[in-house]
Amino acid sequence: MPIRHLIQVIRPLVLFLAAGAIAAFAQPFAANEWRVREPGDKPLTGERRWQIYTHNAFASPGAATRVVIASTMAQIVNGPNEWQRSWSGYGKRVGTSALTFTAQDTVEHGVAALTGRDPRYQRCQCASVWKRVGHSFTGIFASVDNQGHRRFDLTHVGGAYAGGYVAASMYPSNYSVAVKGAQLGHRMVGQLFVANLLAEFSPEMRKLFRRGKK
Repeated sequence: MPIRHLIQVIRPLVLFLAAGAIAAFAQPFAANEWRVREPGDKPLTGERRWQIYTHNAFASPGAATRVVIASTMAQIVNGPNEWQRSWSGYGKRVGTSALTFTAQDTVEHGVAALTGRDPRYQRCQCASVWKRVGHSFTGIFASVDNQGHRRFDLTHVGGAYAGGYVAASMYPSNYSVAVKGAQLGHRMVGQLFVANLLAEFSPEMRKLFRRGKK
């Protein structure tokens, strides 16, 4: 495959992963770390679950930011190209992004509530950078139960693919919902990994920002 064709293939994926990284960046650095569960935290109550869900999905600058960034990135790469780079197309992308993230959060937090899991990311209690990176990756497929034990769980993955299929259902009719939904789901799983990395290393990143302000 020629280099220029390879670049055309991977450029949209890189841009969308960058969008996920920037959107995820807004929340781990907030004063209240809604996305992170610290060791020793008490099990979530129903009220607390609702607060976290609404904050992540609707009622926070991060929730709006990720929609704007994802929509803008989609506008830049003109995906899907049938919507064109117009204000009408941008409006469709905003609506699709909003529904995508809402579906993802609703499935993730709803299933976690039903199964007694904590959907928040729990940092690795280790010093090795590579172990922490590995912990971030396995965090895609794990969550903490009411006893604070980290166990295998597909809640996050389920939310990602739910969001992907909701987005695909909004695409023009010439797209296969089954195929496009899977593709978008894959992309959102990649964004989960980016979000976990940011949550894992946010303490060190905050220190760097503080030093830079001095």
